[in-house]
Amino acid sequence: MNETRFVSPEQEIAILKQRVAELESGPEPINRQEIIGQAIKEHVEETQKAAIASGQEIPSEVVKANAEKVAALSPEEKAEKLHEDQIQELLQIAREKGLAEAVSVVKEMDPYLLDHFHDVLVAEFQKAQNV
Repeated sequence: MNETRFVSPEQEIAILKQRVAELESGPEPINRQEIIGQAIKEHVEETQKAAIASGQEIPSEVVKANAEKVAALSPEEKAEKLHEDQIQELLQIAREKGLAEAVSVVKEMDPYLLDHFHDVLVAEFQKAQNV
């Protein structure tokens, strides 16, 4: 994959579909969910590296501001609701600004949320492929 910056959700899905197809045609059979997770991880890493190399890195103040916005959604009494609201906000960031930015934001938060977000991304990608 050779993209430098997020353009649209449709473009990211197309890139991910292509990478999933490449991984599925590999010599070793792998669980489809693992393949999708691997494709997302590789895409985010490559997008972030390309952004840094081209001088288009997401400014840390933007990442922190988005992380604060997501963290501020928290009704203290319901941890599960908190994470769901945060996940929805992260998905919105991904749709508007790309997976790399959404992952940069969640990395500023807690590891449990990062794992949960990754699982949701895999599920969302699977749904998008069935459309």
